[in-house]
Amino acid sequence: MSPIPIDFLTQTLTSDPKKRITVEKALAPYLEASHDPDDEPVALPLHPDFFEFDLHKDGINREQLKELLYEEIVTFKATI
Repeated sequence: MSPIPIDFLTQTLTSDPKKRITVEKALAPYLEASHDPDDEPVALPLHPDFFEFDLHKDGINREQLKELLYEEIVTFKATI
């Protein structure tokens, strides 16, 4: 098997978001032909607080994680 798909999967399936490949880099080889620098939608970076859980995830047990997930689900408000 070619090392390219294995490298791609390794970069996209990395659980640490800081080490994970960006969407732009992952899609670049596939969308290069239709790239138009004058018509590129962009999104603002996520606030660092969005990843706050990553700083504490190793210090909590399974029950605490379940409680945090439950609280997140209960307080979620979809914005459409």
